[in-house]
Amino acid sequence: MAVSSATGGNLDVATIVEQLMTIERRPLAALSTREASYQSKISAFGTVKSALSAFQTAAQSLSDLSNIPSNTAVLSNSTMFSASVTSAATIGSHSIEIGNLAQAQKLATAGQLDTTTAIGNGTLTFDFGTTDVGGFTSGGAGTKTVTIDETNNTLQGIRDAINAANIGVTANIVNDGGATPYRLTLSANATGLSNTMQISVAGDTALSDLLDYDPNGVMNMTQTATAQNASLIVDGVTVSKASNTVTDVIDGVTLTLLKPTTSQESIEIKRDTTAFQAAVEGFAKAYSDVNKTITDLTAYNATTRKAAVLQGDSVIRSIQAQLRTILSTSVATGGALTTLSQIGLSSQKDGSLKVDTTKLTAAINNNFGDFSALLSAPQGYAYSFNQFVGKTLGFDGAFTGRTEGLTNSIRDLGKQRDAINTRLVNVEARYRRQFSALDGMLSSMNQTSSYLTQQLSKL
Repeated sequence: MAVSSATGGNLDVATIVEQLMTIERRPLAALSTREASYQSKISAFGTVKSALSAFQTAAQSLSDLSNIPSNTAVLSNSTMFSASVTSAATIGSHSIEIGNLAQAQKLATAGQLDTTTAIGNGTLTFDFGTTDVGGFTSGGAGTKTVTIDETNNTLQGIRDAINAANIGVTANIVNDGGATPYRLTLSANATGLSNTMQISVAGDTALSDLLDYDPNGVMNMTQTATAQNASLIVDGVTVSKASNTVTDVIDGVTLTLLKPTTSQESIEIKRDTTAFQAAVEGFAKAYSDVNKTITDLTAYNATTRKAAVLQGDSVIRSIQAQLRTILSTSVATGGALTTLSQIGLSSQKDGSLKVDTTKLTAAINNNFGDFSALLSAPQGYAYSFNQFVGKTLGFDGAFTGRTEGLTNSIRDLGKQRDAINTRLVNVEARYRRQFSALDGMLSSMNQTSSYLTQQLSKL
């Protein structure tokens, strides 16, 4: 009697287990999808936070207008003098005449045959002060000394020793082309009458004969330039200054004197509308950037039926709403200006801010006090925006709470993933045991079936 052969055993255990584990791992894929969503939201919040930070910086620049270069100087002749101004300067014009510039004293020694022959040893004592018919009067800053010995008693050595001493004098050697051409020159580093030099020498006669200089006594050196103050007339008032940089004649104005004038010149202090315009335009752009960032991240595309990552987020909606509320609310500063539209800032249909530079310039030039109050007073727009954004981005602000919540959710997902992975290790081991055992059983049954088939075939 013929009997068909049975089959069994030889299961592909690895493939079966892998297919089953693919099903078991599906919860992990769901966790990864949720985690990616949370990460995308954290990244989006970071984008909004960055835009808000830039906006806060722009608002801060307007909340304290003293930080903006508010004034500029218009000079009648910039070859004679230059000027820099601060916000302390008063708008208006000033006349200026420069009689002479401040000058540093210069002295020169008698000529020497060369620069390397020893002259003599001793101590040079330098003092600075003023001189008049009554004699030399020390400025009281104290004397400075330079030691000349065998190591530096040549013309070159004396020059180098004076320069190394850092006493407010610069020494040089000049070749005048004569029979004894080499002359040591000494220049006071500071200008002004009070920086006249007095030099006394204690030591060898040759050194004293070369360098002794008393403005009202022995003068072994020749004065080639007199110490003098700058002389100028500002608004009809005669002024004498030790330096050519004059900081305290016109409030908020630093004058740098370049040449004596040949006629009366002028300096006009004007409001620098360019700097304020740039600050306001920067503020408007930063606000518009925040508005666009939030709009893009909360949008819904009806065509693709896809929502942006923060669409429907209550925190973001609240931030945008509060920004728009501050923008549209008038402020009471006690002045004529109460809204941003009065200085040329208007909200557009897309929520952005547009600047009318003509209105802005007019507000700055014609009503700067109210313009300043509208922005920087404690109830002003820039101040209010700065306060709101600072609170929003602060340690206990809306951003911190929202991102911490998302971070905690990601951390919880990680714990769930770890638990699932631990369980899957055990599940996979169990599947392998079960299907390996089944494969063994099927193999045994296959062997029994083969034996019976052989026996039956003999009947």
